[in-house]
Amino acid sequence: MMRKTNSFKLAVVAVGMLAIGTVSAQTTTATDLVKQAEAVKSVDNKGTINHVQALNGLTQSTNADNVTTFQLGGTLVAPTTITTDATNYFAIQGVERVEISGANAEVPATVATLGTGGISLMVRDEATGEVKKLLAEDAAKFLSLFNRAIREEGTPTTPGTFAVAGLPLMNPASANAIEAAEAESNIAKLFVYRNGVKLNYGTDFTVPTADEITFTLASAVTDIIEVQFTN
Repeated sequence: MMRKTNSFKLAVVAVGMLAIGTVSAQTTTATDLVKQAEAVKSVDNKGTINHVQALNGLTQSTNADNVTTFQLGGTLVAPTTITTDATNYFAIQGVERVEISGANAEVPATVATLGTGGISLMVRDEATGEVKKLLAEDAAKFLSLFNRAIREEGTPTTPGTFAVAGLPLMNPASANAIEAAEAESNIAKLFVYRNGVKLNYGTDFTVPTADEITFTLASAVTDIIEVQFTN
């Protein structure tokens, strides 16, 4: 009997350490500690009666052999924070890939529940650390806030160049394969007109520095330049 009691005590300690380590920053109030009807009773080696229960994201179940199992999964009853760092990181393996061909973009904007169709993205609120959802159909709109389209029109202040705030450097000949690929992609989204005539990258202009277009043939300060760039 003593061996079984000690084994149970070790199991309870292990579960307790898991719960504490997982939700180390949670706030526990007196209300959270009210003994539930399904609390498990145990007696230590000094005869003290204790009760163990699962709360805040943990679930307990007891089978026909009176074996109680504590496991992850359940309802949070208090704000809960999991703190990680470069060494002690949080990882999930086995996440299923979503095939875009069969995805449903229509997902309710309300609180997510299991069994609901559609796809949403998980994002983090940097102000509070709270995990929230972003609808897949809104992802492009959200990202466009950080990659706005650019349109500039006017006359050059300096012959041969035209300032375009926010325009990235474009060097398709870069030795860095990623930079070269990014430049090629950006060039395909850049449209430059001089006096209503469309110009060609490389032949008529280049973008050797950020925020500025350089013309192959010097432009006049009376030229009307229009630039359109879509991120």
